[in-house]
Amino acid sequence: MVEYTYSTQIKAPFISSYIEGSYLLDYTVIMIYTYLFQKDVTDCSWDVAHLYEHAFCHAFFDYLSRNDINPGVYGFLNAEAFAHSIFVYACFYNKKAADLFEKFIRINNVSEKSIDKPLAEIGIEDKLSYTIIDPVKFYSQFHSINQAIWTNVSLLKTARYLDKTSLITSPFTKKNSAKSYRDIIISYYIENGTLNENTLMLRWSVMLEDIIRTSLNDDMTCYVTDCSPAYDIEANTIGRTQIMRFLRNVRIQDVQEKVEKTIKTFDVEKNFSYIQDHFNEYSNQPTWRDDPIVYYKFNNIITSNSYINSLATLDNLLLLTSKIRVKVQNYTQASSNHLRKRLDK
Repeated sequence: MVEYTYSTQIKAPFISSYIEGSYLLDYTVIMIYTYLFQKDVTDCSWDVAHLYEHAFCHAFFDYLSRNDINPGVYGFLNAEAFAHSIFVYACFYNKKAADLFEKFIRINNVSEKSIDKPLAEIGIEDKLSYTIIDPVKFYSQFHSINQAIWTNVSLLKTARYLDKTSLITSPFTKKNSAKSYRDIIISYYIENGTLNENTLMLRWSVMLEDIIRTSLNDDMTCYVTDCSPAYDIEANTIGRTQIMRFLRNVRIQDVQEKVEKTIKTFDVEKNFSYIQDHFNEYSNQPTWRDDPIVYYKFNNIITSNSYINSLATLDNLLLLTSKIRVKVQNYTQASSNHLRKRLDK
């Protein structure tokens, strides 16, 4: 049995932890940088905290782009707002991206002038229309969140908030606007692939999911409501499906063309070092060691994460990406039933 060795260290105050792994077959040393930070937002309404959560993520993605890192390949970032706290969890496979995150969180300044897209995004997420009715209160609360310090959670002890709801008045009005949005199913897949191509697609499709979502959000504000594992979308295919919510006036054809262009123009060679970091860490991470169960469940493919990593060469990824096809359709009850049927295994 192949074994992995890991050590966990703390680098306060900004890097919460990193895991260093040695894969005993080839002695490659891999590092994953992980962070968990919290902001106290007790003096702000939940609506403004929720907006700030989205604005923070967009600001960081812009920061990555300005430093020549594609926001679709850097790693993983998740933020969540609550009545009294905002949490940010980040994971990077590359030290440059991790260093940029440390610098960005030190800056601790998200511009309130860049809220249009985040505001539209939370509207799509909640199927609501948000309108600022008290600008003074809004900017005061937003500034208050900006001034709050990000706390490294690994340095915290324990505390409990007595009230789970915020008593601070929201500067927004919210109107039910479900009819203003539409859900669209986006599938990307290869057809009649070789066994090795299908095997590599099991993981490459995960990275493509982030690349596609990031690209779509640049031009069309959208929100992912659900996504599938890699599976046989149709007979003799393998790929993934995302269900994304857009404004009602977004056309299926425009989404189709945008996704196809994103895949066609994505520079695999330029981003290959980041892609390699992802696959290397993927093959070594113990938390992903059970992924082959999912692969077998949905695709009847028995493989290992390390073998998938061995397939992720530049030439293989270039060839595989050139074979990817895209299908975009409106989300209906019939399409939903078809999706569930394909995944009901």
